[in-house]
Amino acid sequence: RIARECGMRVPLEYRFGSVEELRRRRAEIVFPLVAKAANREADVTTHVRYLHTFEELEASYLEGRLGMGTLLQEYCAGDGVGIEILMWNGRPQVAFQHRRWRENPPSGGVSVLAEAQKPDPELLEQSIRLLNGLSWQGVAMVEFKVDSANARWWLMEVNGRYWGSLPLALNAGVPFPYCEWMVAHGLTLPAPPAYSAGAKTVWRFGSLQVLVQTIKQWRRNRLSARPLRAGVDFLSSLFSLTPDAVWNWNDLRGSVQEYKLFFRAGLLKLPLASALWSSVQIGRAHGVGSGFQYLCQRLKRILGVRRPAPPDVENVREVLFVCAGNIIRSALAEAMLRDLLPKDSSIRARSAGVLTRQGRPADARAATAARQLGFSLESHRSTPLSEALARDCDLIIVMDDLNRSILAHRFPAALPKTHLLAEAFPEAEAPPEIDDPFNGGLSDVIECAVRIQRHIARMHAAMNRNNADPLKS
Repeated sequence: RIARECGMRVPLEYRFGSVEELRRRRAEIVFPLVAKAANREADVTTHVRYLHTFEELEASYLEGRLGMGTLLQEYCAGDGVGIEILMWNGRPQVAFQHRRWRENPPSGGVSVLAEAQKPDPELLEQSIRLLNGLSWQGVAMVEFKVDSANARWWLMEVNGRYWGSLPLALNAGVPFPYCEWMVAHGLTLPAPPAYSAGAKTVWRFGSLQVLVQTIKQWRRNRLSARPLRAGVDFLSSLFSLTPDAVWNWNDLRGSVQEYKLFFRAGLLKLPLASALWSSVQIGRAHGVGSGFQYLCQRLKRILGVRRPAPPDVENVREVLFVCAGNIIRSALAEAMLRDLLPKDSSIRARSAGVLTRQGRPADARAATAARQLGFSLESHRSTPLSEALARDCDLIIVMDDLNRSILAHRFPAALPKTHLLAEAFPEAEAPPEIDDPFNGGLSDVIECAVRIQRHIARMHAAMNRNNADPLKS
């Protein structure tokens, strides 16, 4: 509000008090959106997210990824420019400007490569006016998106604390902390520190993170991912003489800790270390027996000695699909098989979850995926896996080794008729597990649903070949 009163261009903003309000105001929302914490000090769990469709936005609220206090902003294209100012008694004491040339994530975030610039007179004047309108005292960074090609800019936010690119100002010769200390102690600042435009600072660890994330996206067939470009950027930053934003030979503790955490996380991605660590965590959460079962399954897979017998689908009369929560994967699989079976079929498809409670509706993203694929999950309600369910069905189809391990620990008699969907009815070069997309976005759930549908089609074909009961083609 104050920014608009100062005549500044700001992106459209939205806040919703409920999902019902979100749905009522659907027509006024302009996509794409950037979701961020309205108050970073009070909300440390909300990370910057980019939302491209209403369905993705709605699902994020329903699944708790966004809170009702989350700030939603219209996405503005351009370069990130920060005007850093030390305000004291209504007057700017020190001013600095930087431009972000690379960010983490690349679509907009923390500076990876930043350059000092002479303050743009218009942006500086607008920033001072805004901070005076806020009666601001102390340091602040006023952040803009600048579209140089069209000579436009938008105010993005005011960062009322020391900012991540502070090392650039220090390296350029603008000691903001010392200047603030001086004015806070009633000392008169000398002439504003002069600095040379063009000084740069690179965050090499951030560049490494960008490379790793880009490779992951590329491996998931994200067409926007550019691993070669990210690799060139990382190598150029690694071997450049540009000062690092964190690494300092005179203060190595923070620098070493940053890389230590990164490589520790990377170690856990090694197959054996990952299996051991995961089994310990599963044992803590679901019992030692489940953890031991999981470790055995993973070791067999790593060593290449896992040779599961194909499922016996002849004369199957009841199929039970099992996943963790019974609100995404097993719910989709049940609905898909039911859709393929004729109404008068003697085969019954059911689903359950090893880590769920009774009566939960299907995940909103799964419901959206189901509609896109031509069927409905509106009537679905979750069911916890029980001994009776495990005993009475003829075939149990699970989605991953965790589901199988918990089931084997609780109901060992059901293990011989338990199979992984993607392992029992495989596709060429497809992984044997169907991972839980719960912590992903709408696109991840849709991708999972499409994959489940392909495996269910193979399962249906196998049942057609081996079952005397005619099935719908």
